Amino acid sequence: MDITQNPRRRAAPLAPPPPRAGLGRVLAGFGRSWFLWLIVISGIWVGLPWLAPLFMRFGWEAPASWVYFLYSFQCHQLPERSLFLFGSKLMYSLEEIRAVWPAGSDPLILRQFIG
Repeated sequence: MDITQNPRRRAAPLAPPPPRAGLGRVLAGFGRSWFLWLIVISGIWVGLPWLAPLFMRFGWEAPASWVYFLYSFQCHQLPERSLFLFGSKLMYSLEEIRAVWPAGSDPLILRQFIG
């Protein structure tokens, strides 16, 4: 009988891999927990726009402006389609927004409105 056919024969245990250093260690750690990193980054990306109105409410206009600027490239939100978390109403019509900020009907100008 051949050695490869013997079911009781086991292969010799492999030696542990050599310890990694520097970038290899970082990449190996990322490879083990990539899904956790994906969830954390996605959570920050989804949660950050909700912080901008809070920042404005607390008077922190610089961080709020930074968040609004960061998302202005991804977002096509118009003020008549937005939620105003700390306004007297949750939603305002286009006529109500024009009464406060007469920007016309150009969507590119209306996008500049920050409530």
